[in-house]
Amino acid sequence: MLLATRKSFLCLLLLLICAAALLPACSSEIGHEELEGTLTVVTSSEEGFLAAYGNAISIHYPKVKINTITPPDDIKTFDQYVNWFTSTSADLYSIVGPLIYQPLVDSGTLLSLDAFVATDSKNYENDPLGSLSYLREIGGGELFAIPSGFTTSALFINKSLFQAEGVPIPTTEPMDWQEVLRLASRFESPLVGLDAYEDSPASFLMSVAKSNTLQIWDGKQMTINNKEWQEEAVSFQNLFKSERFDLAVADKFAEGKAAITYQRPSYGEMLSTKKLDFEWQMLAPPVQANNRQTSSQLSATGMIGIGSASNNQELAWEILQYIMSDRVSVPSLDNLPLFDKRPTINGINIEPLYQAGFGSYQKPKQPAQLDQTLHDLAVSQLDLFLQGSQSIADTLKRIEDEGNTLIRASK
Repeated sequence: MLLATRKSFLCLLLLLICAAALLPACSSEIGHEELEGTLTVVTSSEEGFLAAYGNAISIHYPKVKINTITPPDDIKTFDQYVNWFTSTSADLYSIVGPLIYQPLVDSGTLLSLDAFVATDSKNYENDPLGSLSYLREIGGGELFAIPSGFTTSALFINKSLFQAEGVPIPTTEPMDWQEVLRLASRFESPLVGLDAYEDSPASFLMSVAKSNTLQIWDGKQMTINNKEWQEEAVSFQNLFKSERFDLAVADKFAEGKAAITYQRPSYGEMLSTKKLDFEWQMLAPPVQANNRQTSSQLSATGMIGIGSASNNQELAWEILQYIMSDRVSVPSLDNLPLFDKRPTINGINIEPLYQAGFGSYQKPKQPAQLDQTLHDLAVSQLDLFLQGSQSIADTLKRIEDEGNTLIRASK
């Protein structure tokens, strides 16, 4: 299932909190430590943090007390959540994703960890998948949090259908979206080439373009009326055939009627529990067309930062290191380990998910409401183009003109 390009704050928060709770658990090899003190932790969920880390900390560090601070009930919007997070003083911050990490960095809430990292025996500078470089890009060259893992998505192929239709099974080398669409277009009705849920073909196109780092505006003016967008849209239109692609909620892949689907890796666990009459394989998520070493589908998870105003920074660093250790971390398919990589999880080969790393960080455009309005404008016009109602030149010009009018009116 394609990740929607716009998700509500509450849905995103719930997803990440639930995912984080699946990652770590207390291991059986827990030693005794003499360190003691009290640490306050800002977290979205007390229950989630204690289940993920707190219970293990209390056993390994019996003299360390953890006090959690969670959002008040009257917080309803993402902006309110960010304002609360950045104005709350704590020793440790449990950060659910880059959308929270970036304002924490900008506000000076977090302490730079570079001095700690430089002397740490774990050698975080191995920088798996470029995750730390990605966070340093957000931090203006400095590292303010360390992630315990990452989330991504994956392509799944029905190998039996490929063989039956005489379509060569793709190699394990990552494909970009154009290659995925070309491959899917080889499957004729009644089969489905690609089973991927989206609101509309244009919404699908916007997701594909975003994965290739194409933007519709730069935060000041529209940037969609150009050669790159025109080529992306025309190529998508040529490949996207409604009878070969299914954007509905129904899971045609699990029914054996779709050749390819795009889902979270844990989808493989669901497939493993079913008595399927076909053979399937999980492949890497689509990579960027102009940089095949990176995929925009990766997101850092389980990030922990230290408060710049903390009086217990040494103790906080000790606990941060413990949280990141394999004594605590139990990876799942939706929270893959960065520093403790393994070939399989729950019997499923995860090697393909490490073939592409983090791409460049795309800072969210502000104000968020205008960003959403411009996105909706682009989708509505691109749908008309994909339906054949207007040319791509007219479509992009109309989006740019109307978008710039909305931008000027918002000032």
